[in-house]
Amino acid sequence: MSIPVTRVHYFRAVDQCMQNVPGLQGEIRRLAQTWLVQAQTQERPLDELAGAIQSGAANFLRRLAYFPTLQADTVAYAGVLAVLTQLGGTESDVTEPLMAMLPVVEALSAADLGSFAAIEAACSAVIDAVQAPVSLWPE
Repeated sequence: MSIPVTRVHYFRAVDQCMQNVPGLQGEIRRLAQTWLVQAQTQERPLDELAGAIQSGAANFLRRLAYFPTLQADTVAYAGVLAVLTQLGGTESDVTEPLMAMLPVVEALSAADLGSFAAIEAACSAVIDAVQAPVSLWPE
């Protein structure tokens, strides 16, 4: 006997979306701000900082793929959309921010990180493109 998938499971997936979208947005911005300062102060060796940015960008891309992976499971996705709709949300409430973040992260992933000046430019572009998510407290 298999464990049935119920609305509780779909609520969990919706909650995960609600956490991941603004969480990822905030993390992208915060890390870009951190890396920018590290490039400006040159407090970290260039190769170490470039490695951290490459690793961060790879992690962001992985997290941006969560929702398309869910969309590929048509049964689960229908259940998630039903719950999201009941909560007053829409599919675009999830997809629009993710799709706006994707080219920014792809650009960061492909950016020239061969100098501190190049890192400053890449991080500044991310900061300009990704605002802090709406929050009850400063992020």
